[in-house]
Amino acid sequence: FPSHEQFMEGRGASTIEQHYIDTYSLKHGTYMASTLLSTYNKANIIFIRTSGADVDGIYRYIDKNSMILGFEWALKNKDKYNIKAIATSLTDSSELLPNPDYCPQYPTFKETIYSLRASDIPVFAAAGNDGKKNQVNWPACVQGVYPISASSVLNKLEPYSNYDPLKSKYLVFGTAIVRGTDENIYRTWGTSISTQRAAAFYMKLKTERPDYKYYQVIARLSQKKAKDSIGTILLTYKNR
Repeated sequence: FPSHEQFMEGRGASTIEQHYIDTYSLKHGTYMASTLLSTYNKANIIFIRTSGADVDGIYRYIDKNSMILGFEWALKNKDKYNIKAIATSLTDSSELLPNPDYCPQYPTFKETIYSLRASDIPVFAAAGNDGKKNQVNWPACVQGVYPISASSVLNKLEPYSNYDPLKSKYLVFGTAIVRGTDENIYRTWGTSISTQRAAAFYMKLKTERPDYKYYQVIARLSQKKAKDSIGTILLTYKNR
């Protein structure tokens, strides 16, 4: 971190020098922020950086422990920063099991998710881009998390998008035009994009209806049901 410490909070904590961004292609977070703000430009974002390049320019890979710490930080600071929703476009498939109960179990993380929902804070997570039709990646597979899969312009499930018929309920359009850290415009795609759009739709309606609980907001967003060929629901927002 810019503070030369293993933990930093406040202005500049999520900053990565452009040189390292270019060297290690650390552009994903910027693309996600661009997607969310282009969908709902009044959203306030708190960036939680869980990976990047250190002060020596060495790329540090993200791991589950870093992600779990990020969620725990959000729960601890939910009142201080008035946190209303969490969207993570980072996924992991390295520990998925080859059976129906494939999702890795981390009891403390599960408790964190339940505590967030009890505090009226939903968690949206990318399903992953591996083309699997019976699994979604971690943490999207965790009970209590909303896994978001990607749809095409025809409201069909994208071939690359992961999907679990027992867990997945929502599709969101997965292609976007984004602005990079170099101020150039790029076209990108994936369930990461879908997840940020889902969060933006949620935040927009939640702002308009602060009296709604999180599940009421999501139910309202799902009232317009666009069915695809396998019966999933397209998560959409419609001005009323």
